[in-house]
Amino acid sequence: MPSRASRPAVAAVLVTAAAFGFAGGAVVAQQVGALVDPEVAATGEPTPTEEATPEAGISLTADPASATTNQDVRLEGSLAPAVGGVPLQVERSLDGSDWQEFPVTTTSREDGTFGVTVRTSRSGENRFRVVGTVDGAPMASNEVPVSIG
Repeated sequence: MPSRASRPAVAAVLVTAAAFGFAGGAVVAQQVGALVDPEVAATGEPTPTEEATPEAGISLTADPASATTNQDVRLEGSLAPAVGGVPLQVERSLDGSDWQEFPVTTTSREDGTFGVTVRTSRSGENRFRVVGTVDGAPMASNEVPVSIG
């Protein structure tokens, strides 16, 4: 559980840092932390925090973000949690229009990653996304803009 140092303790750390440099301030800050956090006082080490779990969904990137007509654009992404064998449909919105299926599909690898190359002759603001169903739940990736011209 995070704890907050009192104002006098923070002031002491700042004064020490000014007087002895940041290294001295860090030593004092560690000692103040031991006084404030019982876990630090008991072990000398802060309680490790759990690693953040990636948010469930589909992430997508496009490279390049600007291309000429009929130039290859690489779409890559990943599923979280990582699931392999998920069919994914590429969709496109041209200049703010409704989403339409783009004639390209891909399938996620065992580590949840996927990649596909698209190309279009339609100039303008092309926004791409991928959609699929993971464990019975329909999902859509973030939208990635690609300027074609």
